[in-house]
Amino acid sequence: MFFKTIEDETYSDISIPSIFFDMFMPIASGDQVKIYLLAYREAYFCNGLKGGDLTNEVIASTLGISDKDVIEAWRFWENMGAHKIPPKGWQDAYRI
Repeated sequence: MFFKTIEDETYSDISIPSIFFDMFMPIASGDQVKIYLLAYREAYFCNGLKGGDLTNEVIASTLGISDKDVIEAWRFWENMGAHKIPPKGWQDAYRI
């Protein structure tokens, strides 16, 4: 089994699929792009922002936007087929 270790995420590369640039970026707003890229980065490194949970509130605070804008962005990405909004309470089903 192989594990990826990252010494410093700040200088690490992340691959973004070309479809994001070709199909999604031209129609997404700036905030929608920032939210997607921030979440993609955190999912890539599997650690949440600064080791904590990446919640809508954390995203809003990090980017200086409202929680409502974050939720609307997630709806946009779900409509584009790039993200699936989990059902309410899904975290409880995965608690150990």
